[in-house]
Amino acid sequence: MLRISLLFAILFFLPRLRAPDTLRPGDVVGGLVSEGDTASYVTEVAAGHFIMGEITGLTGDAIVELLDPEGRAVAGATFSAGPFAFEASEAGNTRVQIFVEDDGAGDFEVFLDRKFNPSRPTPPSW
Repeated sequence: MLRISLLFAILFFLPRLRAPDTLRPGDVVGGLVSEGDTASYVTEVAAGHFIMGEITGLTGDAIVELLDPEGRAVAGATFSAGPFAFEASEAGNTRVQIFVEDDGAGDFEVFLDRKFNPSRPTPPSW
């Protein structure tokens, strides 16, 4: 009985760690983030390939950040509403993170347009 109570206490009170959701070309993700929240999405990219997308909605204090497979910020540290594109310097999971600094809150919507090899189709121009 003590073991069951202890197991329940551990499962109930430990913070839940959630794996990031996968973001595929054509996906649109959105939501609300507030203090302490981070929405996280990953997309697998080959080295030398490009990622293109658009931040179609960003309100309040929401901040969008793109991280390479090593966790380093790419293509600038943070993004505001509008299109984004960058070349992956190494293969792996690129992460899109949305969060707020301080005690703010905000809505977000991110669209992943495509991932492509630059030696094949030409990307659309914005």
